[in-house]
Amino acid sequence: MIKSFRKTSKSGYRNKMNRKLAQGISALTRAEKKSIDEMISKEPTNKLFVFHFGNGDEEDQKSLLEFCKKFGPIDQLPLFPGLNYGFVEYPEVSHAEALMNSLVNQQFVDIEFYGKKRTCFFQYSKLDYSQLEKFLLMNLFLKKRRKIS
Repeated sequence: MIKSFRKTSKSGYRNKMNRKLAQGISALTRAEKKSIDEMISKEPTNKLFVFHFGNGDEEDQKSLLEFCKKFGPIDQLPLFPGLNYGFVEYPEVSHAEALMNSLVNQQFVDIEFYGKKRTCFFQYSKLDYSQLEKFLLMNLFLKKRRKIS
């Protein structure tokens, strides 16, 4: 079967990216059982959520690390295999602000994973890493459990 692909307009691309971001945030709010206002900050913080739509392996981490290091030293960049969410923590808010200011519409950027450009979204986070780690590990556990069932 041959699939045909049609080119999308810039506004169509933006709409698609905004839908992907909404899906990522929706999954995060369901898993954490917290409202978006409790997790995503409108004010700059030194912590960022990253929704990367890769598979969370070493190659994803390496690609994200290369991109994020352009804006300053990184305290933490945990990603978990099988999940397309992660966390970036800088020592200073100014580093996170520099990254956010570099993004298209201050939301997303295309980063190359395995030779393909994939869209990554960043949002300021109110959660600290320990809270996010709990979410990521629970999500990973649920994914493995679904595969076993």
